Amino acid sequence: MLDRDLRAAIAHCDIDNQITALEDELRTAFASGSSLEQAADQILAALLPRIDEPPDDVTLLLARVPAAPLSSAATTLRPEPQAVAAARRFVNKTLTQWGHPGHVDPACLLVSEILTNAVRHARAPIGLRLHHTAREITAEITDDSTHLPHRRLPGPDDESGRGLMLVDALASEWGTRPAETGKTVWFTLAVDLVREPGRAGTPPPVPFPAQTSATRSAV
Repeated sequence: MLDRDLRAAIAHCDIDNQITALEDELRTAFASGSSLEQAADQILAALLPRIDEPPDDVTLLLARVPAAPLSSAATTLRPEPQAVAAARRFVNKTLTQWGHPGHVDPACLLVSEILTNAVRHARAPIGLRLHHTAREITAEITDDSTHLPHRRLPGPDDESGRGLMLVDALASEWGTRPAETGKTVWFTLAVDLVREPGRAGTPPPVPFPAQTSATRSAV
């Protein structure tokens, strides 16, 4: 029978080996440009016990820290219908200056839809913030209303209710989060890998998909 110190030494050695193996698999997975879900599957397949070994409960959580924006711009709008046109002009000018003219139309459309809803419920000035990284453009609309937008299926005669359907269809991702005195509705647009007309420089490297975390559990 192994004495207690020897058993502890063997267990510690096994943990060190597994941590080293995990580090190696992480480097391999992300060097290949895998998504977080693909990386999780690859790592679990490599490290889970073999069929002839005792089973174990494993949960693997991977998360990616968002890249710092290359540029940001913000403006404040009054909660009135004229704010929608002002927001479109701001988005057009900003994205054109950043070299993303191909994203102006969808960004203006989605900002208009979200801002129209914000104007309807807000009582204080509304904030519009844009920023971009090498892989995506993000827009954030913040107002003082706690009323959260909900996607619904409008009837054929309804004059409203289609805004979030457009956001869901055109945005890479979108969502809401609480703000200090209300809420923020945000969306992202993926940056194309091909160079846009009139944009100098080389295309950015192939990005990860627009995903921030992946969880896998196995027994």
